Amino acid sequence: MSEGEKSSSVRYVKFSGKGSEFNEWKVKTLALARRKGFAKYLKEDLQHSTDDPVKKSFENGNADAWDQLVLSLSGTPFDLIQEADENAYEAWRLLLNKYEVSGEKQESLTDVTEDWNNSKFDSVQTDPDD
Repeated sequence: MSEGEKSSSVRYVKFSGKGSEFNEWKVKTLALARRKGFAKYLKEDLQHSTDDPVKKSFENGNADAWDQLVLSLSGTPFDLIQEADENAYEAWRLLLNKYEVSGEKQESLTDVTEDWNNSKFDSVQTDPDD
């Protein structure tokens, strides 16, 4: 490689929607975003900022953050962020709302849904209220 050439690679962590893997994906994605300088576009709604330097950098920063999400997601999470219309902050919020485990809920929505779909009655005589 000559002195003027730079090697560049795209780094991302894959997430396909398994709720138990979300926290690790989130932490690693934020770490990569911080290193690349676009974490604030995931964590703050800067689209309507009145600060001139922020307004000037929004298009590129948002695009970098959006691209990071697009490259790292597949399946249901990828489909979900399409609702955000290429706004990285909105896409991040959609993902957090769907997959993040909070203090109030000990399981993610996807884990609970999977458990529900896999549950079965012992017999046809079982009372569903029990």
